[in-house]
Parts: sequence; structure tokens; C-alpha cells
Amino acid sequence: MERNEKIIKKDKTWIKDKIGLSNNVYFKDKIICKFFVNNEFTKIYQNQEILILKELKVFNSLEIGKNYFCAEKIDHKPFFIDNVNDKILINCAKEIKSLHDIKINKNTKIKAPNFLDTWNFLNKQEKILQYKDENLILKEGLKIINKDLCYANNDIVDGNILILKDDQIKIIDYEYGGLNSKYFDLASFVVKRKLTKKQEEIFLNTYIKLTSNFDFKKFKIARIFTAYFWAKWARYKYQETNQKIYAEIADWLILRGE
Repeated sequence: MERNEKIIKKDKTWIKDKIGLSNNVYFKDKIICKFFVNNEFTKIYQNQEILILKELKVFNSLEIGKNYFCAEKIDHKPFFIDNVNDKILINCAKEIKSLHDIKINKNTKIKAPNFLDTWNFLNKQEKILQYKDENLILKEGLKIINKDLCYANNDIVDGNILILKDDQIKIIDYEYGGLNSKYFDLASFVVKRKLTKKQEEIFLNTYIKLTSNFDFKKFKIARIFTAYFWAKWARYKYQETNQKIYAEIADWLILRGE
């Protein structure tokens, strides 16, 4: 039997976890349900997330409906950079590396994100700013992104990182996930939060020690690219919600890319 979001919203035994532009999340007891918001932007990604959840076995149990999925709710502590210690940063790097190391299924239907189309979509929106040298940033970024592909989350924000027992880490929410360059995940992790220089070094050095192939030049280009990409996304959220905090986040992200 299909679950109905309208019924769940009226049922007080279900708790709203997140109401967003692209999805609405509710939980009850040990179940969490994610309903996809039907708009032009999210149509690109909805089917992709289901494919990733199934292929990577992100959850032990998974119920898939027409416009939603449900899974087990995982006990965890929230990730906030102000409360993060060195061990958690190290485990974040290890968990991301483990994701990147998963061998790609030769029959996979998971695709690489089309950053050019997404960038162009965002640029058409009313409140999206055109930044200086952004065409060059896009051109240079696309030379790296979608090359040397691996499984990637592509949106490692605080809410998508779960701190488990003994400060172990689990990454969830593959709404924008797909095949991508490892540098996109790494750069996004760095630019999307206020890491100190020491914290950034701990995170990156942990990842680098686990790989035999790391190019700092590519990481630097990816850092600039992801900062501008997420700044445009923040401006889009500002347009859709009229919350000035997103405009401020966009300005801050540009500085993080420098």
C-alpha cells in the first residue's frame, strides 16, 4: 500500500524532520520517510537517488513508492562543525574514501551529474548572480569534474553526516549523488563549512594518506568550482524561500573558494 504524504502530515504520530525545496522528511518510531517535491529541478535527481540507495545498500531495509522511499531511522548525533573533534574529522575522511573506493558496477545505471545543464538552469533564475570569471571557472571545473569517476554523494552537508557510536560516521541522502570525481566531494566538504586551517589539514591529510593518487592542483580547481556552484544553489534557495540567510551563505561560499 502506497504511503500518502497528506495523510502523514495530518498524523501527529509522525514528526517533521525536514521540509525543503527538493524533499520533505518525516519520521515515526524507527521509520523515516522521504517524499520528493515535484518541481523542475528535482525531476533530474529523484530516480538517481533510488538507484544509488539500492546499488550501494545504504540502508538495511528500503521501501520504495511512487514519489518516496522509507528506511530505518538510524540512531545518531547531529554533525555540527562547532562540536566536531579531530577523531570525527578523521572518520569523515575515511568514510568518504570508503565510498569512493567502492568498485563501480559494470551494469550500473547511475550517471554522472550534468553540471553544465544544472549551472545553466540556475543562471536562468531571477536572483542568480553572474560572478566575475565564472565562465572560466565553469570551463576549468568541467575538465576535472566527471573525470576519473567514482561513487560520490555530491552534497555532503552537515545534515547528511550521521555521527554514530564511538564517533563512527555514516553518510546519507544521495539525492544529488552519482558518479563523479572524488575532488567534488572533498572540495564540497571543505567549502561548505567553517573549518579552521588545522581542521582542513586533518581532513585532507587523512584522505591523502589513504590514496596513492591525489592532485592538489585538481583539488584547488574543484574547490573554486564547488564554491561557485553551491553559491548559485544558495541564491536559488534565496529566490524560492525569500530567506536572506541563503543570500548571505552564497556570499560566504564565494569567499571559501578563494
